[in-house]
Amino acid sequence: MFQFRLLAASVTAAGLLAAMPAAAAVQTARYSGTVAFGFDQTGVFAAPGSSLAGYSWVATYTYNRFLGGFYNTDGFTYDVSYGGVANGYPGLSPMISASITINGVTRSVAGAYSAQVATYTSPYVAHNAEDYSNDGITQVYNYIANFNYPAGAPASLDLNFGPVAATGGFGYTSWQTYDFATGTNTEFAYANLGSDAVYSVGIAVPEPASWAMLIAGFGLTGAAMRRRPHAVGHVYRPGVSEIDCAGAGLAPTPARDRLGDGRIAAALDGTDQAKADNQHGPARRFRHGRGAGAVFNDIADIF
Repeated sequence: MFQFRLLAASVTAAGLLAAMPAAAAVQTARYSGTVAFGFDQTGVFAAPGSSLAGYSWVATYTYNRFLGGFYNTDGFTYDVSYGGVANGYPGLSPMISASITINGVTRSVAGAYSAQVATYTSPYVAHNAEDYSNDGITQVYNYIANFNYPAGAPASLDLNFGPVAATGGFGYTSWQTYDFATGTNTEFAYANLGSDAVYSVGIAVPEPASWAMLIAGFGLTGAAMRRRPHAVGHVYRPGVSEIDCAGAGLAPTPARDRLGDGRIAAALDGTDQAKADNQHGPARRFRHGRGAGAVFNDIADIF
């Protein structure tokens, strides 16, 4: 029976892991370098009115290539996915999240308006994400884009790669919120990220829901293992007989003979310890060092 329970729990755990197909396809591309030139008008990344040249930057793109409205690959030399409203695929974007960190300040873009992820063995890689909205009161346009030529770039967006130095490319980011009533930018900063970068691709950290399923699977296996019978000796109190049981108002069973049930002991000697055993039952015996499997068996035998 135990082997069956353990097998069932293991199969269930495996099923929970198998129910995470999206996580297996989620990757994060990372670019890093130094800002070539840029300006922060309103204090997005640095003090208002300051230059962004010389600041270090890191851009990350977390994506699932199968979520794009358009997806194409030949399986050997290229892998491309894109989507978003601007590309004719509203609600379909390969980008899960994108962010740019400059001067230690991180800003994020969802990529719902436009997003692209691509890799070519030629070599060439491209990642960009854009958000745009205009409600007649304010216009918001934020984007991050990186293109480069890392030697040895993989043919698949799902393959881990790097980090490697990439040269001759281009990177750019811009953050703008425009107020139509005042005719001014309430937020504005831009940066040319330069032509050189360090590029890498790796598996994204699992989402909380994925961790929850993983932990649940292991928990089921552990619960089944705890029910395994242990060869733990039972406490034996000599002299507990059918007469003693009858005097305590209990029917004699093998389990009570082995355990020297607390209720029997209380009827026989009335000690404080016996009363405590009577109150707490198997839980108290478990705290005193008996194995979990033995306690489960004791409960099953008694009832």
